Amino acid sequence: MIKRKEEMKTREVDCLMDGQGRVSFLDIFDKEEMLGLARLFAIVTLEQGCSIGSHIHKGEAEIFLLLEGAAQTLDNGEWVELRKGDAAFTREGYEHSLRNPYKETVKLLAVIIEGDSC
Repeated sequence: MIKRKEEMKTREVDCLMDGQGRVSFLDIFDKEEMLGLARLFAIVTLEQGCSIGSHIHKGEAEIFLLLEGAAQTLDNGEWVELRKGDAAFTREGYEHSLRNPYKETVKLLAVIIEGDSC
């Protein structure tokens, strides 16, 4: 299946997981298009001061790859800086968060995998 950029939908969410500000998603494929193997495959944008609040994935895992900017992620209870090209994997049952305290816009590719394989 080929999906053209103009076919992808953008959506915005305020205070995601009790985070700060607005998070923008460019949904590349939706869950149905991915045959239920993944819940999310999107480019996520965070402006300065925006964040995704702390949360735990149940029955799923999340991977993200920083495409632009720098961000901080909560990993095993510790805030860690991520730079362009860095990736993070949060297993099922683990807590994480993401924030952009910097001036530069953050863009990352995010994938949420569902099922027993997490």
